[in-house]
Amino acid sequence: MKRAVVYLRPGLDSQCTLDDQTYACMMWCHTHGYRIIRQFQDFEGGQTLNRAGMRQMIQGMLRHWFDVVVCYDPSRIASRGNALSAFIQVAEHTNVVIDCIRYPEFAEAIPWLNTAVTGAPVPTTGLSSGTLGTRAPVSRSIR
Repeated sequence: MKRAVVYLRPGLDSQCTLDDQTYACMMWCHTHGYRIIRQFQDFEGGQTLNRAGMRQMIQGMLRHWFDVVVCYDPSRIASRGNALSAFIQVAEHTNVVIDCIRYPEFAEAIPWLNTAVTGAPVPTTGLSSGTLGTRAPVSRSIR
């Protein structure tokens, strides 16, 4: 059973409350057989990764305390491409999977996000209408 943490941050979308995110993430973990070992939560904006809960979660990633980060939406991790790309790089380095349950093609978008931030050519195949999505195996291989 994979060890998972849930990351929550309120959004501007009033339909996506913290309670809704919590319930959706808990159901996702139950359905996929993940054992939730911790929940991290922030209330600050998502422009950077310099938030208390995010810093603690990254420390856990670096110490290999868990295998999967589950969040409702990639924008809950970071609302800017540079911050999201930096988080993805930490996840890649630590072999942590990112599951964003709102979008089913997040794994395919990971290389696109990194190349869009660095200025490298953006791939034109493999993206479903340019949508971000779910299971982001950060080793860049789809599991």
